[in-house]
Amino acid sequence: MAACGILVTCVGTGYAEGLVAGGGSPRAAAAPTPFASTITVTTSGTTTGAISNHYVGLSFESTGLNAGNFDTGGNLPQLLRNLGSGTMRFGGLSVDNNLNLNGYPVWTGVSAQGLAGLVRLVRASGWTVFYSEDLAEFPADKAQVTADAAKVAAGLGSRLAAIGCGNEPDGYVRYGKRPASYGPAAYPEDAAACLAAIRQRAPKAPLGGPDLVGGQNWFDPYIRHEAGKLALAGEHLYPGAARERYTGQSSSSVAAILLSAPLVHTRETETFQWVTAGAKLAGAKPIMSETNSISSGGMPGVSDAFVAALWAINYSLLGAKYGMDGMNFHNMFVGTCAAYSEICPTAGDPREFTVRPIYYGLLFTHLLGTGKFLPVKVSTGATARNVVAYALKPASGGPHVMVENLTAQPTTITLAVGGNVTSAKVLRLTAPSLLAKSGVRIQGAAVNDTTGVIKVGAPTVIKCSGGKCHLTLPAYTAAIVTIP
Repeated sequence: MAACGILVTCVGTGYAEGLVAGGGSPRAAAAPTPFASTITVTTSGTTTGAISNHYVGLSFESTGLNAGNFDTGGNLPQLLRNLGSGTMRFGGLSVDNNLNLNGYPVWTGVSAQGLAGLVRLVRASGWTVFYSEDLAEFPADKAQVTADAAKVAAGLGSRLAAIGCGNEPDGYVRYGKRPASYGPAAYPEDAAACLAAIRQRAPKAPLGGPDLVGGQNWFDPYIRHEAGKLALAGEHLYPGAARERYTGQSSSSVAAILLSAPLVHTRETETFQWVTAGAKLAGAKPIMSETNSISSGGMPGVSDAFVAALWAINYSLLGAKYGMDGMNFHNMFVGTCAAYSEICPTAGDPREFTVRPIYYGLLFTHLLGTGKFLPVKVSTGATARNVVAYALKPASGGPHVMVENLTAQPTTITLAVGGNVTSAKVLRLTAPSLLAKSGVRIQGAAVNDTTGVIKVGAPTVIKCSGGKCHLTLPAYTAAIVTIP
């Protein structure tokens, strides 16, 4: 392979959306205009960030533990194994007894039956658990927190990634759980008291936190207070903001914002930077302990459509490139399954799940493999986010390149790989349309609803000559190209 690296040239047609003042709907797009895109992967440059087999994770409301959703006997172990060996985070609004929200039952800790099922599940799947205790009612429920933490730590053993206190405590004032004076200065001592209660009967349990959504001004004081004591430093992020922001807007306009709006992209990268910096100070691993496209359950027609899969790939890999160690995509099913949920339990058996399009995005991210990121430069005539690319340097073999076409038009790509390369292998992620809720395929294959197994088709082999390989990406699709 040539030392100058891999050159990917994209020529096609695309469009650029603009945001109206105040972050509203995109302006009506002009007729598609041609653009030329060049993606350069530098194989000899400095690597930036890495992705591991445990990077893709999921986040759930605690109430599902006692409802029998987390156990073996259904397809959940296989659905988890498909994504690697990630972490299940349990928390959400339900763990903090915010009884005025979503109709959650009072959370008093995991039941003996729920914990036994969870232990069986982590053993069968190879996953670990980030478990949350109630902070909103603390210290009134100190005895409950202490006993529950001891039980969980003993039951999960080495499969316990961390125990933390609370879910988004920066919102406690809004929910009537703390006085109006409660803020970033008071919170660290509050959380520390809860963590100390955990240590009383689970002294060797790894700790995690702060699980905030309010930003750096809350995150940093906690990190300084708990520096050296944390295994995981977790923040929450919904780059698309709350569902209520999009009232009256069409699914197509919100999809365009989610994929290409500079405001969303900027918020993602800025958050990754200060979370990773804080985690380094604390000696902890930086994670998005709860995240997804749009908060408040997501937006129907967007969060449960193929656009969410394409967004999740770009978002996940961007986070890994900036140093994030894991992403826990949130899932909520109480009565009905929220729009942003990756998997949804069936009516007949709480251990059986069906998958949503975003699950395929997480699976495709995992299929890129593990390794360190290589420098990538993307230059386009229209917008640098119409086509996005990430290159991974695995432990052995040639680079793996993820390319997403986030435009409404097909794009022809030329990969200048140099050397004597005669072929490359390609896996594709496709769907009937950007807003499709079904029909998502990875190299023509779908997840079997009964077993959870997906038998991905053999990679397409593309011929290369003269050091160049040619690939066409249809509109709104993604591809993984493996270079020998």
